[in-house]
Amino acid sequence: MAGYIGANTSSVTNNQNAAERRKKFTFTANTTVLSGLNFAPQKIHIFHNGIRLVRTTDYTEAADGKSVTLVNAAQAGDEVVAVTFAQDPASNPSYTDADVDAHLLTAGVTLDATNDRLGVGQSSPQQLIDASAASADTRIRVHSNTNSTPSAGIELMRGTNTTFGADAYTDFRIENINGGHLTVSTGESGTTTEQFRVNSDGHVTKPNQPSCLVRAGNANHGIGNGINDAVGFNSANSATVLHNDGNHWSPSSYTFTAPVTGRYHFSLNLYTVTTGSGSYVGSALQFSNIGAVYCFAENGSDVNCTMSMVVKMAANDTVYPRTYGHSSYTQTYIGSHSYFSAHLLG
Repeated sequence: MAGYIGANTSSVTNNQNAAERRKKFTFTANTTVLSGLNFAPQKIHIFHNGIRLVRTTDYTEAADGKSVTLVNAAQAGDEVVAVTFAQDPASNPSYTDADVDAHLLTAGVTLDATNDRLGVGQSSPQQLIDASAASADTRIRVHSNTNSTPSAGIELMRGTNTTFGADAYTDFRIENINGGHLTVSTGESGTTTEQFRVNSDGHVTKPNQPSCLVRAGNANHGIGNGINDAVGFNSANSATVLHNDGNHWSPSSYTFTAPVTGRYHFSLNLYTVTTGSGSYVGSALQFSNIGAVYCFAENGSDVNCTMSMVVKMAANDTVYPRTYGHSSYTQTYIGSHSYFSAHLLG
């Protein structure tokens, strides 16, 4: 490296022994002494608010090369940059960790080397990254410098694999994707699944929320005085599954099983055509946790019994549709206008 330093023409000519180092000082009070330096005599440049000062005229050097004294004090808000050169880096090392830590503290940043933690506005960070500020407008920003992929987001991952969804553990991702959509995805063993989306219009979709809608097939069976299974919803009677997100409805046993604890909405419309004597028919939802809930209708043909309710269920609780007869019917036809639906509210 070749160059001129200081106010005179002393030159650094050995590019193996010369090492340029910079240290910035930002002041909150009038200051004349710049400490924490490490330079060989006359091997330093001082810039005050971007203007290079003249050695001995504008500043003086300490004999040990550890500090500089300004002739005219730097004012609060000023910035002074020291560019130093050490002729023998092995014997004249760069700034210590204490020097770096002191500079970071002026910016409100703390490095906890003992616990491998970073604090922003926190002198004793409690987590891997611990950030806080007194300002009411406090944000952590993750910014992509392109309008196309990749999108900007935050990933929470476990394990040693650095590829999202590639580990045996569940990963979690929040990202802002093209079109202004905010999505939440999970990944496991190489598979990534979008679980939640807020689009640019504010619409919220949860594509994997448990839900089903089933249309009964035409079926007939005798009903005695009491409750009976609504066999028209059985796949053996040509019931049609219009959708079954999560596969929690069993077409063979015509039963919905709650996958998780939560509040579920259920509805049942049972259309029947009856023959024979009797008072009235009805429909029911048979719950494993609260028993049967009934809906009654008048006597006659072409009868609709409609019911709707919200029920809190535990994981693996079940429900299925049934019919009810007040007196014996020789036959009851369950028509294809009959529907059962279930979905998780949350």
